[in-house]
Amino acid sequence: MRANTGEVMGLFAYGHPFLDGNGRTMLLIHTELCHRANFSVEWEKTTKFDYLTALSKEIEKPRDKALNTYLSQFIGSPRSRDSWGGAIKSIQGLDGAGETNNVDGDYSDEQVSREYSAYKLERERIE
Repeated sequence: MRANTGEVMGLFAYGHPFLDGNGRTMLLIHTELCHRANFSVEWEKTTKFDYLTALSKEIEKPRDKALNTYLSQFIGSPRSRDSWGGAIKSIQGLDGAGETNNVDGDYSDEQVSREYSAYKLERERIE
């Protein structure tokens, strides 16, 4: 788990039936798995934009291990479960406020919507 923490998160994201939503739930489950493996990801040192950029690369080309590389700089000592919520909520941009909340833009934007639809079709084709 420690050596492939990004790969595990990438598999969660790839296996998720929706391309948007439930990211915090996946972070919490991933945090539990890290805890059981005796380490933590220091999420408060990350940003939503950088994390989602690395996650997108991980999903597109898992062999490149982009998310392992990104998350490796944030590996730390295990933390008590009481601190997890605060660490996850502290990811810059995850609170839904401000421009850092959108990675590709708003889904109401026609171009973003087309890209999302194309990605979804490609994913369904592969599966």
